[in-house]
Amino acid sequence: MFTVQILLSTYNGMKYLDALVESLLAQQEVSLRILVRDDGSTDGTQAMLEQYQEKGILEWFQGESIKPAQSFRELMKKAGDAEYYAFCDQDDFWMPQKLTTAIGKLKEYADMVPCLYCGKPQLVNERLEPIQSKRGHHIIHATKFGARLIVRNAIGCTFVFNRRLLDEVNRSEPLFLEMHDIWTYEVCNVLGGFIYYDDAVPILYRQHSDNTVGTNIQWKKRWKDRVRRFKEKNHDKLKTTQEIYRCFGDVMDSEKRHVTEMLMNYQHGIRGRIRVMTSRHYSTDSKRMNRNFKIAILLGIF
Repeated sequence: MFTVQILLSTYNGMKYLDALVESLLAQQEVSLRILVRDDGSTDGTQAMLEQYQEKGILEWFQGESIKPAQSFRELMKKAGDAEYYAFCDQDDFWMPQKLTTAIGKLKEYADMVPCLYCGKPQLVNERLEPIQSKRGHHIIHATKFGARLIVRNAIGCTFVFNRRLLDEVNRSEPLFLEMHDIWTYEVCNVLGGFIYYDDAVPILYRQHSDNTVGTNIQWKKRWKDRVRRFKEKNHDKLKTTQEIYRCFGDVMDSEKRHVTEMLMNYQHGIRGRIRVMTSRHYSTDSKRMNRNFKIAILLGIF
């Protein structure tokens, strides 16, 4: 039986915490440990966590209010010894076979390279009823190193990964952290790790008005966010690529270094943009993703 440590960050999450913990305890055929970091809750979440800890169900600690990315980063630093680790959001509900399914996909490679499993979540409302969405959530199966530098559709709350990937992430010190799951994904990518994309549904991904992060369901909100990103031009993806190069450039082979440098320097003239837009290195199995990437490069907003 494999040992798995759950890494859970909470913030004012008492409304759905009981249901989540129940689904964690129902996980099949694993030895489970739950480590929780609270990000400054004021709604009774801390009292609930203390009750769980007194019952021996989990361990928790209080941290400063530093938002999800840094909260999970601290959790990874404090993680105990286990064979596998899993990110967990406070308002989701896990299918009983989530962890055994993930481990089944990773265990063949887990002793050799960093390994990461990501699944396709089922969007549900506050009552765990499926949300019918035309857009849904499609996992883009990016297989090329360059394509994985631009893909941002792997959902962190489905992640299961091995000890080797945890150690590599903890050894890195990014100066810019877009999100904890994106960084974990990119570290696995740059080190040539094994990444498994599962179209099965390992969790119910609850969508509600209090989500700290999540999938935007309403099309008006999606377009409003796109306009905002265009105006602000934060270049988060580019910054993440630069940090990957800074932290791991010395261990990249020549091709990875070339692909990364070409993307990092795309803004240096129209030729650089055309070179990236026409390169096979960044193509995915999604025509929509490929189109949006080329538009972002052309407009200088990647």
